[in-house]
Amino acid sequence: MLSSYYPMADQEPFHAAVDKLMPMRPMDYALPPLMMRSRSSSATSSEVTPVSEEAISNLRRNNSAEKSIRQRAVPTPPPRAPLPPTPRPSIMHHQLSCHPKSPSVGSILASIPNKRPTTPASTIHDIRRPSSTLQLPPSPPNLRASPSLRTMISSANLRMKRQRQQQHHANAWGYILEQNHTEQDRLVAQHYLLRMMFGGVDYNAPVSLDNSNSFGAKSNIVVLDVGCGPGAWTMEMATSFPKATFIGIDKDDFFPQDIKPKNCHFRQYTIGEDGTLPFPDNSFDFIYQRDFNWALTTDMWTRLINEYMRILKPGGWVELVESDVETKSSMRMECAMNDKLLEGMALRHQEPHIARHLSTLLAVNGFRRVQSQFQSFPLGWDKEQQAEKEKQNDPSTLTPSELAHQQKQKRIRSELARLAASQYLFLLQSLRPWLSLVMNLSTDKYNNYIIGLPEEWRQGQTYTNWHCATAQKPPISRF
Repeated sequence: MLSSYYPMADQEPFHAAVDKLMPMRPMDYALPPLMMRSRSSSATSSEVTPVSEEAISNLRRNNSAEKSIRQRAVPTPPPRAPLPPTPRPSIMHHQLSCHPKSPSVGSILASIPNKRPTTPASTIHDIRRPSSTLQLPPSPPNLRASPSLRTMISSANLRMKRQRQQQHHANAWGYILEQNHTEQDRLVAQHYLLRMMFGGVDYNAPVSLDNSNSFGAKSNIVVLDVGCGPGAWTMEMATSFPKATFIGIDKDDFFPQDIKPKNCHFRQYTIGEDGTLPFPDNSFDFIYQRDFNWALTTDMWTRLINEYMRILKPGGWVELVESDVETKSSMRMECAMNDKLLEGMALRHQEPHIARHLSTLLAVNGFRRVQSQFQSFPLGWDKEQQAEKEKQNDPSTLTPSELAHQQKQKRIRSELARLAASQYLFLLQSLRPWLSLVMNLSTDKYNNYIIGLPEEWRQGQTYTNWHCATAQKPPISRF
């Protein structure tokens, strides 16, 4: 009965007949498990597995369903909307023309980072003292330490802890003056004191080219104030010369943010050890720097002067104003403090007498028309000295107007001497965290030490010198 449905070996194989009935590619569909023949060439009729009629019927139905699916029209997807053209960046005006020789104020301000760099202001040399470690032999378990020994151990631990704290703070110092509002008030008062001592002017460099000594004689003037602090000089100059642009930079942001002239800009920037500034070449007409030696090492001075030469416009001017760190005195306490102050700055690789060599520093680095001057600031003793001079003069020989003028000058000198003494005393207070470590004094002992200095200043006629140097970049740039 099976032979009537299935062919024998001499007839056409069944799988060939099934392939004719199913017009599909062998790789499109897997063979159903109806009858699997061996793939070897030695296949015989005995290897053919019989299949029921129901399976064949299922195959035919599947074949018909596949044909209907293939004949069904596949829907065409709707056409995609064209993408909008990608906007091309606009061409800036400076790309269409050559870069100007002097950059604009906007590009100068954009060259300064908005955030403060983490680079320290200067290289710090560790101030270390010889420390002795107290080593005791191990005590027996049941032996109690005597009160004197316990006190000795406690005091030694406190002393070593204090030394470790002092060394930690010394390592963390990048600027030895305290940065608080008291220090900023001192800098503002110092600004007005220096202006009075230098003849009532805010600058000494002849920055104008027409001998008018005025910023208003030339347009597009850009001025840089390095180490501007609270910005007293910058804002005052911006108010006096509204047509010029003033830019102040400092490592701390104590300068005003909102209330300032619109032609005055402040940026926070720390000058690194290499002394580089973030400004393009030939950017400024005038560079002003004052009381910046506390933040600079000896090597940084030369690098910074070279940077001034680079960023100044040909024919631009630079003005440096610095003080002698060492006061002129013959009194014991003041001389001892001077020695420690010089020693501490030497450990920091700083030059305490750089103010005396500002003109030389400018000349050897390519500046021309170098000029220098200095003013002596008596520390609180001018009143007594003037009184002694007036005793030698006979007031009866003076006219009333001359006598009034003499009294006025006396009051001015007396007030300036008082302000100079107060200013220097506040400076020593601002140096207290660092200088007390150098002098090996506690905070209380340091305060008591400096309280007795004003009396020595009057007795020894102590004074300090402030130096000012101006120089010009050659009109034909060497770069």
